[in-house]
Amino acid sequence: MSYFSFLKQINFFQRPAPTINQEKQETTKIKQSNSAKQNDSFSVLIADKKENTRQQIESQLKHSVNIIALADDEIIAHTLLLLNSYDLIFLNPNLQSDNKDTLIDIIRQEISLNTNTPIIAITDTRDKQQRKKLITLGFDDCLDTPISKNQISEILSLWLPTSNTPYQAGNINEINYVNAMLRRTQGDKEMANTVFNKLFIELPQQIQSIEKALAFGHLKAARDTVHMLHGSIISCGFSDIQEIVQPLEISLEQEYLEEIETNFNALKDKISHFIHLKETIVNQLAL
Repeated sequence: MSYFSFLKQINFFQRPAPTINQEKQETTKIKQSNSAKQNDSFSVLIADKKENTRQQIESQLKHSVNIIALADDEIIAHTLLLLNSYDLIFLNPNLQSDNKDTLIDIIRQEISLNTNTPIIAITDTRDKQQRKKLITLGFDDCLDTPISKNQISEILSLWLPTSNTPYQAGNINEINYVNAMLRRTQGDKEMANTVFNKLFIELPQQIQSIEKALAFGHLKAARDTVHMLHGSIISCGFSDIQEIVQPLEISLEQEYLEEIETNFNALKDKISHFIHLKETIVNQLAL
């Protein structure tokens, strides 16, 4: 569960998956972009009933993303989400499943393949309170229509991982953690301060738990803790830390022992550096 979901006291419940309409499933549209410029294979889902909106987002993504899946209704979107894991999801908040559960509720279930995937709400309003409500419901960011190239570029820069390769010291640009957090909290400094305080306590504890699990060869326990840490980092928008924790989670899942040690040490150093910024972060929030 993300820190924002925790703070807003959103509960996750397991719900039965809706019946899949086979004819709809056959019309699922997945497009492979041959012009993708990135070396890594990233996949994005765009779910919206408006064809124009889907096309606008797709046209902005096709040079940066390898695989783009399109869904024009709830059934196709739900089917894709059940079968695939995505790096980024653009979702109209009004889409519902057959049993009237919103798709964001289904995605954020702990059993979902995309429970930690960044989800961008496609909206037609810039109302601050409405945007806060969407963040509370489990979305990570908002994309306002009409859609601009700058909006898409900003979202990709913040939410799409830049690499799936192991971390090497010096190749990650440190971001401004306060700005990233305030973006997630829609400028709410009190909430940002609360989340930072939880991070300062829990991240070192999680690093200790991972280190202990690895020392005893308990890879599953280490992976579970890394997964929780990864979800928290995604929720906060700390893309530089995400780029380090993601390879660790992958190496644990695939049990690449040599990479696990390297990736864990990189994460341990990065979290230590983050904790040392506590005073600076607190002072920035106090301004």
